[in-house]
Amino acid sequence: MQKNFRIAAIFTIILSLVLTTSYFSNDSVVKAAGPYLTVHVLDVDDSGYIIELPDGKIMVVDAGRSSELTKVENKLNALGITKIDYLVGTHEHTDHIANFDSLINDYTIGGVYFPDAPAPCNNTVCNDMKTAASNNGVTIHYMNAGQRIFPTTTVNGLTLSTFVFAPHADDDYSAYYTEGSTESINSYSMVLDLVYGSKKILFTGDIYPEAQDVLTSNYTLGGHNIITAPHHGYGGTNQASFLDYMEAAGTSKIIIDNQKGCGTVVDFKYLLQTRGTSKYWSIGYNHDFYQRTDGINWSTDSTAEWSPGDPVVVPPVDHSCP
Repeated sequence: MQKNFRIAAIFTIILSLVLTTSYFSNDSVVKAAGPYLTVHVLDVDDSGYIIELPDGKIMVVDAGRSSELTKVENKLNALGITKIDYLVGTHEHTDHIANFDSLINDYTIGGVYFPDAPAPCNNTVCNDMKTAASNNGVTIHYMNAGQRIFPTTTVNGLTLSTFVFAPHADDDYSAYYTEGSTESINSYSMVLDLVYGSKKILFTGDIYPEAQDVLTSNYTLGGHNIITAPHHGYGGTNQASFLDYMEAAGTSKIIIDNQKGCGTVVDFKYLLQTRGTSKYWSIGYNHDFYQRTDGINWSTDSTAEWSPGDPVVVPPVDHSCP
């Protein structure tokens, strides 16, 4: 009887050691329960993201049009968010920052982050943002390439960081666009990434082809598993050469902001399908969805709109918006 007890005790100790060794030698097991970096892709036209960082901080990148404020605030409230630590506007267009003044008035804001000159900030919605920030004692941080929204830190043994890739103080697109034109303003968008562990996502704002060239010539981009399609996925502003570069560097997922299933967005989706891009999502298909990483793997709460093996859909001859 005593012998059987000793054998059982020894077996229990060995099993405990095996399980402990297995647990701590497998990162995917150790980190499987989070904390997570979660990017909520908002159902807005055209751009809005609520990001829950693994250190508990909240970042918002763009926030849709003024008519969509209720959507944005309902999502923030559903997530239990009362403070936005980093409110990031990629550029001054109304489909990106028209709700910033209301968010500054309605929530506790740690700081506003906006591209520095030569990016303009002098239209109505940008001036409203500045007024709301001033009235609420919120600092607007004007960012250029090479800066970080927050200092690099470590969460659960993994690095959490951000980096601003554009605009550069000496960027000049006057040879391509009239200064102050829609195309020029788009090209001066802030481009930034978030990195958690081995996983990266790149937010490209509305950068046009010339700005895409500046981006890839100034930096050796790599490992951005997910990118937001420049200018919402409008086909004419997403160069094949830029997609070639990003996919060769590790991009496997593309998010298309624009929810219209018409116009050149249809052509862009067809381009992604015919070139064999791994996966793409658009809010026109999934509406409100998230991409999430524990720093080791990406997961999502929705299926991709298209991935290799799915039927290729040829755009109709007439795919104009009503």
